[in-house]
Amino acid sequence: MLKRYRFLLFAVVAIVTVAIGTSAIWAVCQYKFTKGISGPMQVYVKEYNQWDLYIHISGPGLSDLVITDVIPAELDVLWYTADMGTVSIEETGKSGKSATKVTWTINGPIPDNEFTTLRLRIATRLSPSGKFYRFTDAGCYYLNEGAHMEGIRDLLPWSDDTNGITITVLP
Repeated sequence: MLKRYRFLLFAVVAIVTVAIGTSAIWAVCQYKFTKGISGPMQVYVKEYNQWDLYIHISGPGLSDLVITDVIPAELDVLWYTADMGTVSIEETGKSGKSATKVTWTINGPIPDNEFTTLRLRIATRLSPSGKFYRFTDAGCYYLNEGAHMEGIRDLLPWSDDTNGITITVLP
């Protein structure tokens, strides 16, 4: 009888995970820390493109969070908005030529059964010469390094990560 219930619990978790997608990270208490993107996944060299990058967080027991991510030097952050907390955007080196660090801070708890989202509009950056847009070579490129989250979960220090999102640049 116990084996039957274990299988049923596993089947329910497997179905939920498939329904949400492979970018979801699930724990026993079903917190969720995911990322998503809208925009082209294949682009051509030296063309202007835009994407909307989303970071979603939900779950009981999460509070006092700091979420960081890095947008590569080939991209600009055009605008951003967050459902709760504050966001800071800073270039890691010379203006217009370096990666951009995004820090999202949420003080206090995320209400149970609710989620919060950070939305970033990113776009290919104009080359230093001003003649074309970045991604000057064909290949696979990251749109972000992958979000890292630290904070409190069920009153204990805790952290988690998502993978970066990649696109293909065609010649």
